Amino acid sequence: MKLPWFSSEAAKLWSLAKQPPAIYGAALTTATAGWMGPWTDGVITVRKPVAQLREFAKCYEDNGGDGQPRALQLQISWEVPLRKPVSRSVEMRRVSAGPPPGLAATA
Repeated sequence: MKLPWFSSEAAKLWSLAKQPPAIYGAALTTATAGWMGPWTDGVITVRKPVAQLREFAKCYEDNGGDGQPRALQLQISWEVPLRKPVSRSVEMRRVSAGPPPGLAATA
C-alpha cells in the first residue's frame, strides 16, 4: 500500500479500539455545519452571538447532526487589573482576535 505521506509493505493492525474514536468537525459557518451534519459525530465552533449560535446548531441538526454533541471554543483570560489580561490576550491571540467571518477569510 502506498500513501502520500508514508508507505508500508506488510503492516498489521494488532488490536482495534472497542469503540471507534468520535470524529468532530470544526466549522465557522452554517454552510459548513450543514455539510458536516451527515458524517460527523459532533461539531466544534467559536464564540458568536447567541442568535448566530442557534442558527448554526439548527443548520447542523437539520442536516443530520440532530442529537450529536456540539462544542464551543472560548478563550478566557483572568487577572487583576483587567488591562493586563486584555493586552496579554491580544498579544497571544492577535491572529484570532477577530469576528468569525474575518477568521474564515484568513483560513
